[in-house]
Amino acid sequence: MGCDERRHNDLVTLKEYFQAKFDALEQARALADKTMNIRLESMNEFRAQIKDQTSTFITRNEHDIVMKDIQDLRESRAELAANFVTKREHDSVLGEIASLRESRAELRGKADQSAVVWSMIIGGMGIIIALATFYTSSVKMQQIEDKSYGYQDYLTHMKSEASK
Repeated sequence: MGCDERRHNDLVTLKEYFQAKFDALEQARALADKTMNIRLESMNEFRAQIKDQTSTFITRNEHDIVMKDIQDLRESRAELAANFVTKREHDSVLGEIASLRESRAELRGKADQSAVVWSMIIGGMGIIIALATFYTSSVKMQQIEDKSYGYQDYLTHMKSEASK
């Protein structure tokens, strides 16, 4: 075997070596790209959930209006207490108080039901996220097994790729 022939074989081997390296780098980049996209999707879902949640909060203006109404009610109650009222007016006020208590109880019931619905929605989203995470991790493990890597081999391979 001549010197030129041996040099040619060394070049072919070197070329195959670098091609294998480039292929491995491309596969690692594709996997990292896919993982990043999945993570960004879940972050966008979380951001949308927070945006939906904040849209249900009471605004400062609404709070100020309610507080002013409460203050007005306190002032009017103080005025009523300072004045004498007839039996009919007294009964009427008691009827209105009973009506307000009943509507307050209804509102509390609706608020409790709303809290249950929101809890179920958030719990369902948690289950969906958990299932998506489980699915992606099982897909990654399947990809690792398909490449005939053992888990330790895969970690060693990824560390060596990362250090380069």
